[in-house]
Amino acid sequence: MSRKDKFKRMCIICREYKNKEDLLRYTRDYETGEILENTTSQAQGRSVYICKDGNCLDTAKKKQRIEQALKHKK
Repeated sequence: MSRKDKFKRMCIICREYKNKEDLLRYTRDYETGEILENTTSQAQGRSVYICKDGNCLDTAKKKQRIEQALKHKK
């Protein structure tokens, strides 16, 4: 595995592998349970990645895929 391949992550909507820089990271904080957009990659807790593409973001918000993937209870 090359060094570039180590930093690839999968979008939970389109299931494509992309570089970490091309994806948005959402994290459920392990202390508070709150879901945050993690821009610094420093937050600890369960995380998911979504493409910056508008279609993936719209689908994730419309169908509440972020909450499902992070097992977040409302």
